[in-house]
Amino acid sequence: MESLFDGVILAEGKTKVIGQCAADPEKVIVVSKDDITAGDGAKHDLLSGKAAMATRTTCNNFRLLHACGIPVGFDEQLSPTSFSAPKCEMLPYEVVIRREAHGSYLKRNPGMEKGHLFPRLLVEFYLKTNHRKWNAHDLLCDDPFMSYDEAARTVNLFEPSKPLATQTPFLVLPESEVFTHEGESKFFKEMSAIARRAFLVLEKAWQLEGGALVDCKVEFGLTAKGNLLLADVIDNDSWRVLEHGAYLDKQVYRDGGALDAVAANYQRVAGITDRFRIPTQCIIIWSGSVNDDVTPVEKAIAKCSGGTVETLRIACSVHKEPVRAIAELNRLVQAVPESVVIAYIGRSNGAGPTLSACTTVPVITVPANFKEFPEDVWSSLRTPSNVPVTTVLEPSNAALAALEILALHNPRLYMHLREALEDQIGSYLRQDQAEERGLVLLAFGFPYWIIEEEGLFGLYVAAPDAEPATRELEKFEAERATEREIAREALTHPPPPAPLRKKVKPFSLFIFTWTLCICFAVQHDQGAHWITLGEADSNAILQGEIWRTLTALTLHADLGHLCANLATGLLFAWALLPLFGTGGTWMGIVLSGALGNLFNAVLHGGSEHRSIGASTAVFGGLGMLVGWQIVAAIRRHHESRDHPWRFRNIAFPLAAGLALLAFLGVGSENEHIDIMAHGLGLFSGILLGILATWTRLPEKMSPRMQLLLALAALLLPGMAWLVAIS
Repeated sequence: MESLFDGVILAEGKTKVIGQCAADPEKVIVVSKDDITAGDGAKHDLLSGKAAMATRTTCNNFRLLHACGIPVGFDEQLSPTSFSAPKCEMLPYEVVIRREAHGSYLKRNPGMEKGHLFPRLLVEFYLKTNHRKWNAHDLLCDDPFMSYDEAARTVNLFEPSKPLATQTPFLVLPESEVFTHEGESKFFKEMSAIARRAFLVLEKAWQLEGGALVDCKVEFGLTAKGNLLLADVIDNDSWRVLEHGAYLDKQVYRDGGALDAVAANYQRVAGITDRFRIPTQCIIIWSGSVNDDVTPVEKAIAKCSGGTVETLRIACSVHKEPVRAIAELNRLVQAVPESVVIAYIGRSNGAGPTLSACTTVPVITVPANFKEFPEDVWSSLRTPSNVPVTTVLEPSNAALAALEILALHNPRLYMHLREALEDQIGSYLRQDQAEERGLVLLAFGFPYWIIEEEGLFGLYVAAPDAEPATRELEKFEAERATEREIAREALTHPPPPAPLRKKVKPFSLFIFTWTLCICFAVQHDQGAHWITLGEADSNAILQGEIWRTLTALTLHADLGHLCANLATGLLFAWALLPLFGTGGTWMGIVLSGALGNLFNAVLHGGSEHRSIGASTAVFGGLGMLVGWQIVAAIRRHHESRDHPWRFRNIAFPLAAGLALLAFLGVGSENEHIDIMAHGLGLFSGILLGILATWTRLPEKMSPRMQLLLALAALLLPGMAWLVAIS
């Protein structure tokens, strides 16, 4: 191979080498390698035989495209792993054509479903870069998505893996830093047109083999004469192809498939592309006499097919020479089985049905003198059984119908017809759907019109407006897809019931107040012995006297201590009642106080530590409020796409809780304040608040259950005192 290169390597990439052809300085040799990569080279393997399979696939594709009149950078295959091509100066763009939404498109348009079909091919441009550099500029990624702003004469770069709706260009380059050729801005339209035509050819070729080409990447180069060529390679790394819903291409490797499975797919694709071809086809234009003028049909065929379909004119009266006519028909169809007959007949136009009854190829009859003798059409419409003739009054429509039949098996013809069809912006089942999108276009200054064809409503704009109008409609469809997704999620996951937020009934607050006051009166009557029985003694709790975690909540050092806890406790309980209900609030306060005392005992284990007071439970109530706010912030993020996630969403409630702890729970130097118990009560309340809010437990509880929980919260300290006394 070095002899072919003449020892000069012009460029080398991850999967191929390009060298100077020794025999012709105007040519290069492209040699494939067995390397397979993904993720900008982050994943890399050697796949035995890949070079040969890739070269075979590329050459098959380029031969087909060349046969379809597409300018490609290909001359001939030289060996199993190499081919020659015209020498080009490659342009720094990757051009991606999409029929369906796959890959990075879904990341840029997260509202779009995978596999969403684009009736009009979507063409995207990416700037080819290496090592995240462009000249002196550092880039966020390689091969960024790009858009050219012709008015501002700038190239805007975006991250291809992030939603475009949330991005601004991470780099805006003046066109002088990107373009290196005079008039290069005009290349984009030409590259787009060539790329579309190439895709259409390959799309039909794959359809004929039972596959579906959903997207494809191509590159372009300029020859020394300034001709634009579709160059580089088109192999199994260049496209996504589906067969029965499964990928046959490099996507299998990207998704972590075994190398054996990847190799089998590459081999299968190479074999399939071996069968890519342009079939031999013909349209037989049948007239009753050599004097009949069939020019309208011939012109329509040439215009719609780009002059790529062979036509054959036969002049033979089926009525006067039926035997000769049928024999001639059989001979022609035998010679070219993929034929369509257009019977362009003047008088006695029943000749078309007669031909149709004697052949298996489609026959389209055109009553040439219909306008002068409209009654003649009945001989072509009222036909006997087993006469499947098609009658078309307009010669151009008959020509188009014949071409569409042949295009079912002809990639080149399909390309011509589909390219013209895709000038139509969209096709819709209902007129109101087309009109709605037409109004969208009109809002952006694009006049439109709607044409009903075969039960569908086609939306059209002027040819110069096709590209920008399509972009605006794609944005509209993406927004509609997002709205549908939100609606679908709402049906699948209905919004949560609103928090209880019922009117606060103060009865439980009076019960709380009188309970603590009665406990303080009993404590005052019983003296120090009562405190010794119920205080939160760390060593005693760790030795099994768990009831002390509850009894200590009902003891207070003095009347000021009691009043302080009553004031703050009533305030927090008033805020909690509409969120958690009566039972949920008081059970949460009691449990968080008990848990705070338990954690406090564990942390003081082995040391003499005693504490009393309801303040641990009071700060537990504060913690429940903080926990509710944290869950509410998380839910707002998940239930609203317009509510972005930030750490401060949960930091603010936490900071507020800690601030109140510092303000109310620390005290002065002369006060005996158990700061750790207060903090642990707050922590316990946060945990219980998050758990109850996340599981929506208060919302699920009936009023009866709330009442039972409230009674249980009242009885728990009482039962703990019974155990302590006994």
